[in-house]
Amino acid sequence: MKKQIEKSDIVLNINVISSMLVGYGDVFTCNVVTIKKGIMQDKQIRIVVLPKDKEQYDLSGAKKQGLFEIGFVKKNMNAPYTIMPMNGFVDSDRTSWEIVFAKQVVAKQ
Repeated sequence: MKKQIEKSDIVLNINVISSMLVGYGDVFTCNVVTIKKGIMQDKQIRIVVLPKDKEQYDLSGAKKQGLFEIGFVKKNMNAPYTIMPMNGFVDSDRTSWEIVFAKQVVAKQ
């Protein structure tokens, strides 16, 4: 996991608040809880997960609700759309970010 964090440009803790299906994958609307690495202004993001990677980056289902830690690398600047057919998201500055890893975080009691 340490290598995946080092490889990531940003690492976020997020809560999934809703999901929807678009033509090329699942879109998860998420609240950014904590920025663990990097800098980002957005408090809410929409993460796309493509069908071929749904098991690897599954942010849905009864077992997967709650807090997730997700690492991203910067992909492209000036993305043409607010959601793109890629595993990741586009921020409010139109920069696209691709998922490096995603894992559920167990909340401390």
